[in-house]
Parts: sequence; structure tokens; C-alpha cells
Amino acid sequence: MFEVKQASGPIVARVSMTMIGERAIVYSIVRCPKCDRRIMDVPGEPEILTRIVDEDHASGLGRVVPCKRCTSWIEVIER
Repeated sequence: MFEVKQASGPIVARVSMTMIGERAIVYSIVRCPKCDRRIMDVPGEPEILTRIVDEDHASGLGRVVPCKRCTSWIEVIER
């Protein structure tokens, strides 16, 4: 099951669900906005904002992780 959430900015969240016994575990998949590589999985269904930043000029609102494919720095803000 996939759901794509987009607003006026670069918000990207794809949600997948895995059934284990009688419980469903939901993860949001965070992808690089430049090359669409899978960066990380976030538990739950938060609204996720991703943007490309310098490693020294992020807003401080989220994690900054590197993309191994295109070498961009991506700030991942969860709300």
C-alpha cells in the first residue's frame, strides 16, 4: 500500500505497511529529492519534508543525512 503526500513544497512521503501476525507496522519511506534513492525508513505516518542543504546550512529542524548516490545532503524534517 503506497500513499504519496505532496503539498506546495518538496514534501515526499511514501507509506508501506507490513503485516506481522495481527499487528500492522507502518513505515514512511524517505527518498532523496534529487535522485529518488531510498534514504531511510521512519516509523509511523508523520508528514515528512525533505530538502537539499549544505552540511553547514541546515535549519536545525531535522536530521541531515547524506545520499550515497548523488552525494547531496538532505535535511529530513518530521512533523
